[in-house]
Amino acid sequence: MAATKVHDVVAKIGEYEDRNTGKKKGRYLNVGALMKNDDGSVFIILNRWFNPGGVPSDRDTIILNCFDPNREQVQQQAPDAGGGVNDEIPF
Repeated sequence: MAATKVHDVVAKIGEYEDRNTGKKKGRYLNVGALMKNDDGSVFIILNRWFNPGGVPSDRDTIILNCFDPNREQVQQQAPDAGGGVNDEIPF
């Protein structure tokens, strides 16, 4: 039985101001994948380095979004050791 990647699973880890428009935009980090088996069942694979406790939230829960895996705008790697993430994400 083969599995197919359906969506990237991403966490919103902050916001930044778009230099062109001045609008606030979300800063996202790819943390895993939503997969689908041949029989229609689905499952999530999370990267081992992902710690949901590090995601900013004013609640006891966090939201993980599912995006089309063809989107290139989502950060594909873990943040650097200092916690920094590229602010030049174009969305």
